[in-house]
Amino acid sequence: MNYKNGELIRKTRQKRGMSQAKLGALIGSQSMVSRIENNQTDPSDQTVLMLCDALMITFEEYFYSIFDKKQSKLSALANQLEIIDHNNDGVMLDKLYVLTQSQSRSQPDSLLNRHLFLMTKATKYHLKKQLAPHAIQDELVDYFFDIENWQYYDILLFSRIVYMVAVNRLSPYIKDILNQYRQHELSTHSERTLKKVINNLLEASVVQNNYTFTQHLINQLKSMAILTDDLALQTWLLFWQGVILSDNTLIANAYQVTSILHQKSMLKRFNKFIP
Repeated sequence: MNYKNGELIRKTRQKRGMSQAKLGALIGSQSMVSRIENNQTDPSDQTVLMLCDALMITFEEYFYSIFDKKQSKLSALANQLEIIDHNNDGVMLDKLYVLTQSQSRSQPDSLLNRHLFLMTKATKYHLKKQLAPHAIQDELVDYFFDIENWQYYDILLFSRIVYMVAVNRLSPYIKDILNQYRQHELSTHSERTLKKVINNLLEASVVQNNYTFTQHLINQLKSMAILTDDLALQTWLLFWQGVILSDNTLIANAYQVTSILHQKSMLKRFNKFIP
């Protein structure tokens, strides 16, 4: 629950001289407005768009008002993109795409804005299950080639762009990141993000039907602490192993563990790969 939602909506509504009833009429439910303002629920992506329209604020104003100033824009965007991925929300993604593209174009020398745009763009390719054109893949591969010590922002970007680049081209870079992990050279934030990199990269390899890459990465992980310390990641590896081997028993076991863990979002992602 993001408690800034309620405060922002209430203050903006009052600033506009608008009652809860009037705002509720514009978005379809006064009770929904009340629940949002009292932090009893977070608005859905569609509700956010309707609220922005009704309160005459831009999506950009809403997005950057909700997240704590201490939280990096990269982390905030990554969290939002995960929600969009989960909900398959192309409408919200299009809004973010236009926003990040505009910022990148207005400040072409800003590496941060370029990262934000590439992360959003990668999510568009992910939803479409498509690879980027070769020129864009080349640009990304060249950028990562110059990295000697992987930092949090590099790994966070890498976790998203794996969807738009042929996984074979990313093999040297995941090897470098895993080596830094083994040498205890990654920050706590980077280690948490590495788990997302691993799972996203496995998913990308399955989508690209590159099962050799999938199996090779799974084999690398089997003896690593990052796997033994994380039951959710173990379950994902069990699932991917079942998918590439067409082993219904492994897949069923992954579903069973996920049900026990009450991981609804994980089950939803499983279902995208199982007819």
